[in-house]
Amino acid sequence: MRAIDNRQRLMLLAAGAAAGVAARELYRRWSAADIAGEVVLITGGSRGLGLAMARAFAEEGCPLALCARNGEALERARQDLEARGAQVLTIPCDVTIEEQARRAVETTIGHYGRLDILVNNAGIIQVGPVETMTLTDFGAAINVMFWGTVHMTLAALPHFLER
Repeated sequence: MRAIDNRQRLMLLAAGAAAGVAARELYRRWSAADIAGEVVLITGGSRGLGLAMARAFAEEGCPLALCARNGEALERARQDLEARGAQVLTIPCDVTIEEQARRAVETTIGHYGRLDILVNNAGIIQVGPVETMTLTDFGAAINVMFWGTVHMTLAALPHFLER
């Protein structure tokens, strides 16, 4: 058996690395979902992470439905997204109220004819030292981040299961 010198070893390592990079890129392309045209409902979609995700979905060609409690913030988000060429429906909604969550899903389906992606993003951020927070503060956060997610998911689930 012939010994491999350092130069050959480096060539083999480089070829193996190149093959790995090529395989990873092919896998990424084959596994990337084409979501253009998918209808997306984003809770807490008027600012922060929700608005950033809305912009990203819009870049992929997704029609958007945004819900949030603040109507003025929703209007600013709608204007921002439409200026980028997005289709946007805004729905004032408090996700902690089951009926409002159900109405947001129904309004989205009524407007676009379907719902493909639900992003449960609504949340409350408490700023300050933890020792100044009360059980009411924690309860408000849990209400939005837990019950809001439950309400939206249960409202959308029958539609998802039907599709």
